[in-house]
Amino acid sequence: MGVKTEDRIKRVSFKLFLEKGYYGTSIREICKLSHIEAPTLYYYFKSKKGLLLSLYDYSWEKYMDEFNNINLLGSNISPEEKLFEILIFDINYTYKNPSYSKFNIKCRIFPPKELNEELIERYNFWTTKKDIILKKIIKEYWGKDYLDFKTKEEAVNSFNTFTMNILFDILFFHRELKGAELREKWNIFLNFRLNH
Repeated sequence: MGVKTEDRIKRVSFKLFLEKGYYGTSIREICKLSHIEAPTLYYYFKSKKGLLLSLYDYSWEKYMDEFNNINLLGSNISPEEKLFEILIFDINYTYKNPSYSKFNIKCRIFPPKELNEELIERYNFWTTKKDIILKKIIKEYWGKDYLDFKTKEEAVNSFNTFTMNILFDILFFHRELKGAELREKWNIFLNFRLNH
């Protein structure tokens, strides 16, 4: 029978949202390119807003499915190397899935006004899962009793900001950061951000 109607709607609307943004994409255009009538779209997603939120959740589910497979907590490598492995994972994921990564960043930085609160809630939901792992690694890094919650939170935020800056450069400025250059940036970050 071919591609399922719901999947076709998702694929078409994802591409349009990514290229034209939320406000530049119309239900009419989504329906036309999906070869459906508007009632069919509303059957699956109830609204344009619901469609974008569904795509946002899907893009995070895809990321978290892969992230959960790296399983660093039980490994014998140092905490610094565990954090570096997470950075490498994020970079490789971005190279493999640039559209999903761009979509998530655009929704985070430029959310549609009427979706701002819901996107913040969803972002917090998804990133909390990753941040729990980061906090455990950071606690390992500094020792069990040395780090208080506020400092761990700041360290996680600092790591996430560092990672996001690199991913932003990759996605929007087509910069390749690998090997010795990446390791050098990592060492600078590690020495001046996490150790202070």
